[in-house]
Amino acid sequence: MLWIEQEFGVQVGTPEGLKTVGDVVLAAAGRGRTAPVALKPVGARWFGPRSERRVTSLPKADHIVAAFLQQAGPGPTASRSPTRRAGS
Repeated sequence: MLWIEQEFGVQVGTPEGLKTVGDVVLAAAGRGRTAPVALKPVGARWFGPRSERRVTSLPKADHIVAAFLQQAGPGPTASRSPTRRAGS
């Protein structure tokens, strides 16, 4: 997105409007249509008290993104244990 703006001198807006190659071409030509995306508010549980429990080991993963997602789980109260996976 930044590259398109710098290279072609156009304002792209939001990356959510760039879903296809055609969207990118239109944006580069200055004819892209991007609308603001309404964000859902974060649940109050994310701001609740934190547990003092710390992760003492990292899950076995092929890459850092997989390890991060395993640690993050589906929400703030999910187990951070490397032996327990989300949904199990």
